[in-house]
Amino acid sequence: MTTSSTTPPKQPAPYALEDLHMIEATTPDLIQKTWANNWEEWAKGVEKPTYFEREVVLSKTNFSNNQKIRTWILVPKSFGTNSDKPDDLEQILSAVETYERPGIVATVESGLQDVSSFSVASVYTLAKYRRYGYGSLLIRLLWEKIAELGGSFSFLYSDVGPTFYGQVGWTPRRTDEIKIPTSYALPSVPLPTDEPLEQITDETIDPLVEYDHQLLRQLLQQRLATLPAATKTLVAVRPEPNCFRWLHTRGQFNAHLKNPTRDPADLKITTLGVKDSQSNDNFVIWYHDFFADQLLILRWRLTGEPETDPRLATLGLGMVKACQDEARRWNLSKVNFWNPDETFSKLVGRKIETRQDSICSLGLVQVPAQSDPETVEWVLNEHYSCI
Repeated sequence: MTTSSTTPPKQPAPYALEDLHMIEATTPDLIQKTWANNWEEWAKGVEKPTYFEREVVLSKTNFSNNQKIRTWILVPKSFGTNSDKPDDLEQILSAVETYERPGIVATVESGLQDVSSFSVASVYTLAKYRRYGYGSLLIRLLWEKIAELGGSFSFLYSDVGPTFYGQVGWTPRRTDEIKIPTSYALPSVPLPTDEPLEQITDETIDPLVEYDHQLLRQLLQQRLATLPAATKTLVAVRPEPNCFRWLHTRGQFNAHLKNPTRDPADLKITTLGVKDSQSNDNFVIWYHDFFADQLLILRWRLTGEPETDPRLATLGLGMVKACQDEARRWNLSKVNFWNPDETFSKLVGRKIETRQDSICSLGLVQVPAQSDPETVEWVLNEHYSCI
């Protein structure tokens, strides 16, 4: 998520900040213009028609329907006021997308509350309009809009450091990862590593994710029981099947882009992850990130203590091995897991490292003064939240 460059403007600002406002882009021509603007920097070699096609495909998923995804643009206040003259689409200075997501806020005083949260993505300012404060204005106005829409909290992933978004209210959170090369030999365990696993498919993911949601609620309740009153707010993005399907759809589209000479019939991604054959308590859901040459772990659940439970250790390593196998199957060089705990690190024998890009950032929109990490904790800050 980028908004600026290091090149300072050489000309006076084309528009004064007070002459600008943010509006929703609701027509295809406006939305497609925002795609055209960011295509050159973000397409990674994808031709423009194909880039547009992918965005259209994703916009038609259940995750995006019913105004769950919305595009906002920063334009002059005169934009769209002349019915006799077409809008000058070159006046779209900056753009951003929001995805409304189900969230949970937990406090000792109020218990668990189901809320709306907003994922912020695709913040982009045209190069010729950078360094004038337009991007900063856009995200300030967006924060106000999210509050107006009833959003309880909001989150994003910054590629421009912690300050740009932090000045508005999105404060940086833990941004760690473990990378596991497909060539890496996993540690051995006392039991055979052929613990039976079941594939997670489009047909089986719904009850699994709903069960995960219920376990998340139990976890939040347990955490509240240990907190003194008025000390901390816990927030979580609720796992939902359509989010995983959206990412799977993106991965499937990109599989064809990265393998244009292969038979399309051979490019069908059928497995979304694997799970314990005996229980829904243990599973991994993944995403094929072809452009970053990695298999991303979207959601990981291993319930218990693998250090003292040999079966659980075997199962966990089997799940990681399944990730490696899936990555190799698609010629991806590594597996990546965001914000793992020390238990996972010890299980796989890999160190946790801090990531310098896609900085996880969170803001409690309704009470921005309480958005700092000391008072608000992001529970399950894993990659399934990142769109």
